[in-house]
Amino acid sequence: MGGLLFFLALGFLLISAVMVIIEAFGESLLWGLGCLLLPGPVTLLFIATHWSQTKKAFALFVVGIVMLALSTTGAGH
Repeated sequence: MGGLLFFLALGFLLISAVMVIIEAFGESLLWGLGCLLLPGPVTLLFIATHWSQTKKAFALFVVGIVMLALSTTGAGH
C-alpha cells in the first residue's frame, strides 16, 4: 500500500507542477521560462503573486506532499 501511495503522491506533485507551469506560460513567456528553469524561487513568487490562478495547483501540491510523507513514514502501510 505504501508503494501505491508513494506513486500517487508523485503523480499529484507532477500534475501540480504542470498546472503551475501552464498558468505561468499563460501569463507570459518570461514567467513560464522562469518557473520551468528556476522552479523553487520563481515558482513560489509566481504562486504568491497569482494566487487566484494557482491555488488549486498549490492545494494539489500540499496533498501530494502529505501523501508522500505518509508513504515514507510507514503510516500508509
